[in-house]
Amino acid sequence: MCQNCPSPEEILATYEAVGPQWAAERSQALFERGWLQRFVEIAPGREILDIGCGSGQPIATWLARARQRVTGVDGAAAQCALFARNQPGRAVHHCDMRGMALGQRFDGLIAWDSFFHLSPEAQRGMFPIFANHARPGAALLFTSGPSASIAYGSVAGVPVYHASLDPEEYRALLGAAGFAVLDFVPEDPDCERHSVWLARYAGEATDV
Repeated sequence: MCQNCPSPEEILATYEAVGPQWAAERSQALFERGWLQRFVEIAPGREILDIGCGSGQPIATWLARARQRVTGVDGAAAQCALFARNQPGRAVHHCDMRGMALGQRFDGLIAWDSFFHLSPEAQRGMFPIFANHARPGAALLFTSGPSASIAYGSVAGVPVYHASLDPEEYRALLGAAGFAVLDFVPEDPDCERHSVWLARYAGEATDV
């Protein structure tokens, strides 16, 4: 067992403490652009939920310029404050995604480099939450690891936890929650080796 390694329960406190520094250091190169473009093209409307929105830059800014109406969610108040500053006039909710219940459905949901900070069990519990916030036909875009694993990275020099399920388990969880997988590219060479999922909500679950 890893000694002194960060746990998933520490992630929100970490982003609360170093969020402004992380935001200042976060790449603005928009290597995500290709996936974001596909995401907005398949979304049936313009209401987008950015789960783990961070500062809102560069992803929410790109989405706004693409005429999407972005609502942010983040479990760190410092990140919500940055989002509100960078996306004036847009709603942002300070809440842990694991307990998210906004009472609203969206045309697209994105969890880019956020969902994978959760434990495997918490990740399994997110798929019904995604479904509860998705309109029929909604697009879902998220990042994971390429295979089942636990890994450790850093945010502004502070170690952080990452986890991934096996891709076949993600496929099963998506299907059970009513999502059809449109694409999965592990370690996409055109996206700084992010492993990316794109799915569409069919409007009904088969086994949640």
